[in-house]
Amino acid sequence: MAKTSFIQKRTMNALLDLFSKGPVSHGHASESELARLLDVSRTTIHAALGNLEKQGAIIRGERRIHLAHPPKADDYFNETQIISPQERIEQVLMERMRHGDWGPGREFSETDLARSSGVSTASVREFLIGFSRFHLVEKRPRGGWKLLGLEIEFAAEVADMRQMLELEAMKRLGPAADDAWHRTAHTLLLRHRTLAGQMTHRYKDFRLLDREFHGWILSHLQNRFAMDFMDIVSFVFYYHYKWNVDDEQFFNTAAIREHLVILEALADQDLAAATRAMGEHLSNSRVNLIRSLEPAIPA
Repeated sequence: MAKTSFIQKRTMNALLDLFSKGPVSHGHASESELARLLDVSRTTIHAALGNLEKQGAIIRGERRIHLAHPPKADDYFNETQIISPQERIEQVLMERMRHGDWGPGREFSETDLARSSGVSTASVREFLIGFSRFHLVEKRPRGGWKLLGLEIEFAAEVADMRQMLELEAMKRLGPAADDAWHRTAHTLLLRHRTLAGQMTHRYKDFRLLDREFHGWILSHLQNRFAMDFMDIVSFVFYYHYKWNVDDEQFFNTAAIREHLVILEALADQDLAAATRAMGEHLSNSRVNLIRSLEPAIPA
């Protein structure tokens, strides 16, 4: 398969979630409509549907598509199979920090990180150069880099900026509520409901859906700088606020429930309730983030 097959695999997972809530029929079954719903190309949808059909996962009729059987855990691609090369680099770097192998001041090479990530050195260099603008890594001579520390003050500023941007974006949801908007919101709701019922074994899959949900909210600002801000949010929240691996399932389960409250309020066209729920969600995330970075208090 092509190197970009992670996009098809990610799309196949999303389609399984979408179809698990019932048959997709009439206009919604067209490849063009599915491409709009999942924000991918028609080519990607065509390939993903073809692969699912070959695997016997779906049955395609003239005017509808439905599952051949309820999806099982092994019908889905796991997290490592559906992330991009850039996401893979981020994952390897942050996992090393998360498990205590690499701390502030640690120096490493582009070659080492590329080898561990299974990507090219050029991809690693591009990632780190972009990442350095957040002052979390620092360039060293001869392809070297140095990790800098994440301070509570910095994390708090990120959380505060996130709240300002996303709550401002919530104010712009009303005017944007055309048919395409409602279809996207409904699709996100269905995918959240499906994943929420499978969190015992798929909780790691929440990260991508979380990023997609918050990215969709931020897209209403129509501001490229706001979208770029998602990179630093990914670093701070995904790898520090969930620093204890044992707590990851707990945090993800709580977060997806909060997302559902927001999406269900939007489905009811209650923007005020959705905005309140978003405010509570962002506040909870901020509190958990700061707590995770505070020094442990001896018993």
